[in-house]
Formats: sequence, structure tokens, C-alpha cells
Amino acid sequence: RRGDLGRHEDAEIVLELQYFVLGSTVAVFVALFLNSFTKVSLHTIGMGGFMAAMIFIVFKFSYGYMDIPFPALDGFIRLSDRTVIIITLITGGAVGAARLALKAHNNDEIYGGYLVGLLSQLIAFRIFFP
Repeated sequence: RRGDLGRHEDAEIVLELQYFVLGSTVAVFVALFLNSFTKVSLHTIGMGGFMAAMIFIVFKFSYGYMDIPFPALDGFIRLSDRTVIIITLITGGAVGAARLALKAHNNDEIYGGYLVGLLSQLIAFRIFFP
């Protein structure tokens, strides 16, 4: 049985989502603490955490592909796991670039955000998968 934490008979929350939510919670508390002393981009904390989570999930639970259903078209699109990672990294980079282009943050705040997001997911990953 996978993911006995927080399991209820009627509703099952998959282990991957439990791990991601724990990492996000850690990131929120770290961001709250850090933003009391310095400015860190919350956008890049979110994207850094999302990128790290997708990479960890793909390499831990790799099936080689991901099916995205489209019920209206009575079919699905099959994407490679590696394609999902590439799309995630490009999106994360675009968010950081947008924050810099808008002059909302400087480089240190952007990189700090990515680092907080990545480390938060790494902590959660190590808790769930020692």
C-alpha cells in the first residue's frame, strides 16, 4: 500500500500529492520567515518547488510517458516524461525572466526563490522517501 498518511476510506490522496503539499507548506513557512528580513520572489519559490517536484516525481515514479485525457475528443495525448520535465523547466524559466523584465526583483531574489522552492521539495522528498 502506498501513502498510508492521511488516508480515509472514501478518499485516497496519492503519495505524490501528499509529498508535494508538504513541500509547498515548508516553502510557505520559509518564505514567511525570509521575507521578514529580505525580499524573495514568491513566484519563483512556487515555480522552483514545482520544477523540483516534477523532476523528483518523474525519476521516482517513471512510467516513461504520461497520458492526458480529453473526454470531449474521446481520446488522449501521450507525452514523454522527459517532455513534461522540459516543459516545466521552460515555464519556470519564463516566470523568472518575466519577474526580471518587469523589474519586480533582482537576480538574487529570483535565484533565492528558486533555491527555497527546490530545497523545500527536497526536504519533503527526503521525509517521504528516506
